[in-house]
Amino acid sequence: MIRGSRGVWMRLASLALASLAVVACNDDGGGGDSPNTMAGAGAAGGTGGSAGAGESGMNGASGMGTVGGMTGGGSGAGGMTGGSSGTTGGSSGTTGGSSGESGVGGSGGTTPIEGCPVIVSDADCDESKAPFVFIHGTYGSGDNIGNIAQLFGSNGFCQDRFIAVDYNSLGGNPMAELTQVVDKLIADTGHEQVVLAGHSQGTSHCRTFLNDPANAAKVSHYINYSGTGAVPEAVNVLSVSSEMDIGNTPLHASGADEMVTYTTADHFTLAASKEAFVDTWKYLYGSDPMYTDVQCGDEMVTLAGIAETFAENIRITAGEIRVHELGDDPRERGEPVLVVSSANNGVIPPFQLKRDVAYEFESLDGDGVLIGHMYFAPFKRSNYLLRFLAPSDNPLVSILSTDNIDRNAAHVGMVFRYTGGAFRKDLGHSLKINGNEVLSDENAGPATTTVGLFLYDDDLNMMTSLGAPFTAPFLVGSDVFVAAEPAAMMEIDWNGYVMHVPNMPSDKGLVSIMLP
Repeated sequence: MIRGSRGVWMRLASLALASLAVVACNDDGGGGDSPNTMAGAGAAGGTGGSAGAGESGMNGASGMGTVGGMTGGGSGAGGMTGGSSGTTGGSSGTTGGSSGESGVGGSGGTTPIEGCPVIVSDADCDESKAPFVFIHGTYGSGDNIGNIAQLFGSNGFCQDRFIAVDYNSLGGNPMAELTQVVDKLIADTGHEQVVLAGHSQGTSHCRTFLNDPANAAKVSHYINYSGTGAVPEAVNVLSVSSEMDIGNTPLHASGADEMVTYTTADHFTLAASKEAFVDTWKYLYGSDPMYTDVQCGDEMVTLAGIAETFAENIRITAGEIRVHELGDDPRERGEPVLVVSSANNGVIPPFQLKRDVAYEFESLDGDGVLIGHMYFAPFKRSNYLLRFLAPSDNPLVSILSTDNIDRNAAHVGMVFRYTGGAFRKDLGHSLKINGNEVLSDENAGPATTTVGLFLYDDDLNMMTSLGAPFTAPFLVGSDVFVAAEPAAMMEIDWNGYVMHVPNMPSDKGLVSIMLP
């Protein structure tokens, strides 16, 4: 990792100023209302910029009662979209420590348990830290920064103040909604400034925002995750890139007062990795974070998000997500524990679910037709950045992704995402399905930046040949046959972390899996 700095003493002095807020932006752009609870801070849309950002993040949990557009009694919902990838150098600070003990939302308090030696409660979050708003990049959405948001929360940051602005990353403009979000955060939290950050295409939208002196005055710090261009000198800037960024060259904001250049990180990991989190935290707060892994939250986690289409981020205003607690039977479910509606302009309002419980999320369109099944690693803590993605109706998008998969009752069609970034076999990543390795140099190499990995029986010959039958920006398809009959639970082994997921036939929808 390579570092550079400008105006370090000025930056350190600014860290002493009270009540500063953080807003993050991605080079990719997107728009819409935000589900984040800061009194409904909106999301924004944007245009232009560099290509970049993948998709990722699906999650679940369980809870009770009726909340907003959700009915039913018991369980949670999740979202899908972009995570970043790769791994690279970077500093990391780890130390133990105690955490909050008070429960939230009727959880009856929090108590450390096996698997959760540390509890970082929502109720004990540090409201003196300014909110963080993020704008994603091309083919991206708000959950692209979900891993970093969870790490912030694990260090006491208020999860409901980590805001993401979604927009049409294929030609939208987020400026109006970004302005609305920033103004509302300042009004609602009492912080006088925010910290702005962007990834890929999103950085171009952030620069446009900052070029207006009135907007720049509302920003204490700007985090530039992979993007070139000049930023006004009055703004404190951290620029993060890699020697393996797009074009195999670092993409930094000119005039940044601090630059971090990783060695092996790909474009997407720059706004998702543990290393990027550590460097962002140190830049903002002047010290190492206490925890560099996601810590458990309350027994009942709070979730919220948006239902939208992939890439264009068009809100799904009709349809529902049926949430089932996942048991041993690969097919029988019974009544859902929760039904989540997207009737409120695609916004999924906050609801509570159980911590560390596995769920299945059935996604249906407005006509009740099954779209697919989503599975997440059990939630460890609250998450306000869930995205429930549906295939795009735009043929220019679908032909590069879901249209490549032949659907039938014989095989499983799967989409894998990783919250920490892209799949990188060269960095030692391993993904096994029922004991068989499915990552290869072709489908998970350093040049592919594979954020969405589509696995299906490409030749319909009931055999696996891997390869890369189709590729698109941040998306790769590979020939992997997994039988859909007899009904069984697939064993998914991701670098030693094991999940069990039903082998649903592809004619009943794709199986989407978010890996931690």
